[in-house]
Amino acid sequence: MVIELLEQDPRDKFVDFLKSFRTPDGEYKYRKRLSQMAITGQRSLIIDFEDLMQFNHELANQLIEKPTKYIEAASLAVGDVMRIVNLSYAMKVKRFKARFRKLPELTPLRRIRAEHLGKLIMIEGILTRASSVKQQLVRGVFECQRCGTTTVIESRSEDERISQPDRCSNPACRSKGPFKLIIEESEFIDWQRLTIQEKPEELPPGQLPRSIDAIAREDVVDIARPGDRVVVVGILKPRPERMLRGKTIMFKPILEINSIDVSEKGLEEIEITPEDEERIRELAKDPFIHRKIVQSIAPSIYGYNEIKEGIAYLLFGGVPKQLPDGVRIRGEINILLVGDPGTAKSQLLQYVARIAPRGIYTSGKGSTAAGLTAAVVRDKVTGDWYLEAGALVLADGGVACIDEIDKMRNEDRVAIHEAMEQQSYHKDFEILLADGRKVRIGEFIDKIMEENRNKIVKGKDTEILFVDNIYVMAYDLNEKKIKIVKADRISRHKAPSKFIRITFSNGRSITVTPEHPIVIWNKNGFTTIRADQVKLGMIVPGVNYYEIISENNEISEQLGELIDCDYESLARFTGFILSDGFTYRNSSNGYYEIEFSNKNEKLIDEFKSLLESMNIKYEEQIALKNRKNTLYTVRTISKRLYQSLREYFPELFIEQVDKKVRSSRLKRIPSIIFKMPIEIKAKFINTLFKGDGFIDNYRIGFRTSSIKLAEDLQDLLLSMGIHSYISSEKTKEGREYYKVIISGTSSLTKFREIIIDD
Repeated sequence: MVIELLEQDPRDKFVDFLKSFRTPDGEYKYRKRLSQMAITGQRSLIIDFEDLMQFNHELANQLIEKPTKYIEAASLAVGDVMRIVNLSYAMKVKRFKARFRKLPELTPLRRIRAEHLGKLIMIEGILTRASSVKQQLVRGVFECQRCGTTTVIESRSEDERISQPDRCSNPACRSKGPFKLIIEESEFIDWQRLTIQEKPEELPPGQLPRSIDAIAREDVVDIARPGDRVVVVGILKPRPERMLRGKTIMFKPILEINSIDVSEKGLEEIEITPEDEERIRELAKDPFIHRKIVQSIAPSIYGYNEIKEGIAYLLFGGVPKQLPDGVRIRGEINILLVGDPGTAKSQLLQYVARIAPRGIYTSGKGSTAAGLTAAVVRDKVTGDWYLEAGALVLADGGVACIDEIDKMRNEDRVAIHEAMEQQSYHKDFEILLADGRKVRIGEFIDKIMEENRNKIVKGKDTEILFVDNIYVMAYDLNEKKIKIVKADRISRHKAPSKFIRITFSNGRSITVTPEHPIVIWNKNGFTTIRADQVKLGMIVPGVNYYEIISENNEISEQLGELIDCDYESLARFTGFILSDGFTYRNSSNGYYEIEFSNKNEKLIDEFKSLLESMNIKYEEQIALKNRKNTLYTVRTISKRLYQSLREYFPELFIEQVDKKVRSSRLKRIPSIIFKMPIEIKAKFINTLFKGDGFIDNYRIGFRTSSIKLAEDLQDLLLSMGIHSYISSEKTKEGREYYKVIISGTSSLTKFREIIIDD
């Protein structure tokens, strides 16, 4: 006689567990959780491993030893019980997932060995890398392009890759392709690669931190971000790493994540018992508690009471304040320790790093900007870009202790400024780049970040992108001049509730955050204050001259098929059109027009001579003839000329979106003029002055109804070493206009030489 022992299906065991497990107070814990899942639309059931261990010790052990089989069984059991709890929701969801947490044993990253392969383990560490979320194909529907037959291929496990069929499934076809993946009928799940590193406080002395790669799928992607402390439960699997003569001999462990819990900035590790709470309340009544707290900081280091008091304030922190006028003051402070060697500075930093719930200690000696903030690195195997957290990101919500900060390079040291402050311009503020382009900083930054989304470093209310192809102009306090420098990063921040607008005596203004630094001059020389501390009448340094990067684009050659021109002719032509010119197009009937109108017949003749020298055909119109004021108009009608000039001088061709705003108020100087040599700029200024210039009893300059054109003129003149200021005035009808007035004897002399013809 043969006696066969039949083992109960693990799926049935999990169904029994989910249906019948009760808490000590008699509540059906997992039935309740399944009901909540249906309400919130979740697909994963979180199961506490200690509950499973209490209910069925053998089942819990088998889950550890054979996780792939048993997690799949548990997931199917979740669906079975969901059909009992909420049938309609179970019918809508194709697949449920069982996720386990709180395993009884925590496996240190340094203790992961071959014996753990294929087992369910729990690790704890800091998330240092996170890839972008991708979509993994788990069920592919392929259509044969020869006969139209569809073939369905499903993955047997989550880590199995799906490839197109070898042959068509139609017996009458059996071709080898080609096959097309039908996206609409196929099934995908979210996929993300993470890297988890040892916690700094667990690092053995003199050892480098170790890390492990992990794969997150479905609803556990994007739960944590670089810098978060995480507890991860998953299946340790081997991945091929090295091959010898076509045979794989070395494997690398990788963790298939089942569940991931984000620690609350490390603070949950501090467990406050009722006895602790009672003791804290007693200490709060002590009138000398402040002194005791200060004395408890690094007690083995004698003295330094003021420094220790500052450290105490830093450790306790504060709360951000919103003042009645809208100014926001951050709650945290930063501390800089300066002193002779051997005065316990490093010991104080290390003490703070140890006592803070989330403290990171690092040395500035050898540190780079990427090492302190974050780096975008490329995986050698997959080629994917990852965000790797640096010391400041890992210390987010805690304390970053940076030793030997004076040993850092200047360009690397500035990387920490972004974390210490959030000083920025308003998104609509316009900046002048070193190549002559004027851009709205918000649109400019948004465009670059959109093009490099996978390289963005995300911090607290901040996004940072490291760049290497943007040049700006900056004032060098040592050399006392404007220099062209390469920007190393751009950033955007969560906007504060209020911005500060500062207007200067030259008519220009800036809109910045309240904490933005403003350089002022006082009796002690240059100093920096916050924007919200600037007072009326304070003196700030101004720009004498700056040089813009010139680009030798041979525009004349590219337009040579249409017109005969050089830089000087183009600059003069631009000056005419910008002053009293007009452009118009009607694409529906193919009409494209460029014209110039003026009452000065001599100026009209000069414009006609210019067109003739450029080989541009034109027609002339005279209005109000035989009257006191005669208006002359010269126009050229050519689609090819219009479109070609628009490509290089787009600012001349104004597209009027709002009919309430006059087109004259939208005029700008083409950015290409800024890039031209000074002598060519002078020809442009000369011609523009003939149309928009003015001279009165004591002033000389330009008159325009466009504030942007006035600011462009001021910047262009500065690039030629000519100072000016902007004055706002109004006509009798109440229309506002602006005057760009030349200022200073030296500037007036230079300007006179430009506007007087030979």
